[in-house]
Amino acid sequence: MRSLFVFLLRYGSFFLFILLECISIYLIVNFNKEQNEIYLYSVGKLGGKVDEIRSESKIYLNSNQTVEDLINQKLALSEKLAFYQSAEFSGQVLSDSSVFDSSYTFLSAQVINNTVNRVNNYITLDKGRKDGVEERMGVLSDRGVVGVVRDVGENYSLVMSLLHKQSHLSASIKGKNYFGSLSWKSLDPKLVTLEEIPKHAEIVTGDTVLTSGYDYLFPGGLPVGVVKDIQIKEGGNTFSIGVELSSDISSIRNVYLINRMDRKEILELEQAVQNEQ
Repeated sequence: MRSLFVFLLRYGSFFLFILLECISIYLIVNFNKEQNEIYLYSVGKLGGKVDEIRSESKIYLNSNQTVEDLINQKLALSEKLAFYQSAEFSGQVLSDSSVFDSSYTFLSAQVINNTVNRVNNYITLDKGRKDGVEERMGVLSDRGVVGVVRDVGENYSLVMSLLHKQSHLSASIKGKNYFGSLSWKSLDPKLVTLEEIPKHAEIVTGDTVLTSGYDYLFPGGLPVGVVKDIQIKEGGNTFSIGVELSSDISSIRNVYLINRMDRKEILELEQAVQNEQ
């Protein structure tokens, strides 16, 4: 007991300093938006590196399974490309020479870190700047839209998933000439909200929700989800539509990054006009 007392007298101030430092860091990270985002990004990158090392170890120990996974991934990509060449898109049938094929490029990537239980959720991918990843590239899974690239490092990239309070996606109802803004307003990782659709639009539960193509992130006609419930916004003339996502973001492993090659030129033209106003 005397030894413990002597130890506390000698090193107590040091441990008190460490405790106060931890409390200070906690308060800074949780009550300052910018520092919170820096913290989440840093944790994501660190977690991504750890997960990558762990994944490489598993690959080395399970080479047969790795080969099978690569074959399945190749087949999935081939099926997706076949879909883009033959699927119905904005009322037209795509062909090998379609504008869609020539305007967009695709890059496959693997998820090495993912969150779905926070207010602002991110996904870390194993591809970065050296692989051709750029900020504001759209991200898809085999089942639908996942999010948008937020930050890019040399070897990794960070995706702001649809499950993020700042995420906004232009979406429309299949077969209807209306589009609105899709955002995440609940804590349910399968449910998002589509707003700005006028209340005279004939919308029913079960309708398919697609990308509209009006935000340069995704071409129109890609799956987002299905209408789950419909409400009229209080005091307004638009719907608030609950949409169940087609893609289960909590379980994704492989994704595709999509980039419209002429997006920068379009944005520069629009920015020039805005600067004149």
